[in-house]
Amino acid sequence: MPVVPCATVSIVRGIVQFNAAEFLAIYPEFTGINTATPTALTNNFATAQVLLNNSCGSRVQDANQRLLLLYMIVAHLTLLLQGSNDGAGNIQPPVGIVGRIASAAEGAVNVASEFDAPPNANQAFFIQTKYGALYWTATARYRMFVYVPAVEVNGPFGWGGGCGC
Repeated sequence: MPVVPCATVSIVRGIVQFNAAEFLAIYPEFTGINTATPTALTNNFATAQVLLNNSCGSRVQDANQRLLLLYMIVAHLTLLLQGSNDGAGNIQPPVGIVGRIASAAEGAVNVASEFDAPPNANQAFFIQTKYGALYWTATARYRMFVYVPAVEVNGPFGWGGGCGC
């Protein structure tokens, strides 16, 4: 198996702009849904920006990676709020139940769900859909602890010129 040498990776900085047509091309399961209008998708993108910083100061510095992550959140929100298209022309309604289905019965139709708080309460929200679970997995490296040392101002502790006063 041949190995291709790595090229210098350049990070693309910038702010991601939402494009509904591009989103629907990547996620065609949301086409043909009356409630998944460009306005609704744009609103889902605005909500996604609350969940993932879309500025030049974002933890996800590469705008191309941030675009993929934001679109995963938009797909997650769209499935929860507007539903999806199963590909055969059948519209699946929005997810009406929050959490995972813990038990179900057929006679007299009983459904029970649970919304347990896993080790991280945010995880429960994202693992409701395959898009959210993918986002949660893809962003694991951004949820790690990062140590940023303090900057020395006027001496080692910021109390003056370090005279020991």
